[in-house]
Amino acid sequence: PKPRGEVIALVRASGAIMSGPSGGGPFEEEALANSEDVVDAIDAASRAKDVRAIVLRIDSPGGTYPAADAIADAVGRARSAGKPVIVSMSDVAASGGYLAAVRADVIVAQPTTITASIGVFSVWPMAQELLTSLGVNVERVSVGHNAGMYSTFQPPTPAQRAAVARELDAVYASFTRQVAEARNLDAARIDAAARGRVFSGVDAKRTGLVDELGGLQLALNIAKAKAGIEETKRIEVRRYPDE
Repeated sequence: PKPRGEVIALVRASGAIMSGPSGGGPFEEEALANSEDVVDAIDAASRAKDVRAIVLRIDSPGGTYPAADAIADAVGRARSAGKPVIVSMSDVAASGGYLAAVRADVIVAQPTTITASIGVFSVWPMAQELLTSLGVNVERVSVGHNAGMYSTFQPPTPAQRAAVARELDAVYASFTRQVAEARNLDAARIDAAARGRVFSGVDAKRTGLVDELGGLQLALNIAKAKAGIEETKRIEVRRYPDE
C-alpha cells in the first residue's frame, strides 16, 4: 500500500458555539457547534501519537463564554502536549469564535473574515406585554429578592440589573485579559481592539489579533512547518471526529 504520509488533524467548529446536548431543533445541526464535541476532537487529536499538528477551522459568529473558553482551554492543552495548533478562520470567527482561537500558535484569517467582536452581552427576554395582549394573566409565588432572575414575566429590578452588569464586567475582563496575554497586547492596544469592535481579517492583522492572511491551505502549510515536517513530504489530513 501507498505510504500515508505525516498526519495533520483537522477539527472544525462551525456555527454558534454552545455547550450541553443539542435540543434537536430545526436546522440545529448546521447552526450549532457543540463545544464538548470540539473539545473531545481536539483532545483526541492531541493524544494521537501519529498526529503532528492540529488545524482548527472556525466558522462561528460567537456563542456562550463558557463554551468558547472550553475550546480555548483544549487548544492550550494540545500545545502543552507538544502539538502545534493553527487556527484557520473561515467567513466569520467573531466574539466566542475569536476566543476559541486566541491561544493557538498561529491564527490565519482570510482578508474578508469577520472577526474580533471582543465583548459580551446578555439577553433578558420579556413576554409580559405579549401575554397581556393575549389576555393571559400570570401570578407568581417566590421566595427571595432574586428568585425571579431572568423571568420572562417580570422586568429586572435595579438590583438585578446591577447584578447582571457585574457578571458581564467580570466576563469582559476575563475575555480581554486572555486576548492581551495571548496576543501580547498592552492596555492601550487591547482597548483599541476590544469594546465589541468588529474587524475584517486585514484590519485584525493590522491590530495584532491575527498573524497571517490566507485560507485553509496556508494554515496546513504553516502546521506542516511548525511540526517540523519537510516541505516536500506528503501529509495526510485526518478529520477529527472522523466524519
